[in-house]
Amino acid sequence: MTHLWYIRPVNPQTLQQTGLTRDGLFLIENGKITTPVMNMRFLESPVRLLKNAVKVGKAVRVRGLEGGMMIAPSLVATDFPLPSVSDAV
Repeated sequence: MTHLWYIRPVNPQTLQQTGLTRDGLFLIENGKITTPVMNMRFLESPVRLLKNAVKVGKAVRVRGLEGGMMIAPSLVATDFPLPSVSDAV
């Protein structure tokens, strides 16, 4: 994922959040980008996401869609729920 359309809380007890991908979701097979895919909805807790992290990249400065700046690393995680395809965005 290269951009997210929005992130909204779902369950405050588990910190579960939902959102949509935007502008660049690609299928990666055997470590190589093979094809673009439709935007998808995600449903995940950042706690569970970090628990399932298998690789963390170098932190880089990125700009959020609302214009705010943040520093965030790339992340590879197993078992990241993408429960539905979205026609939005």
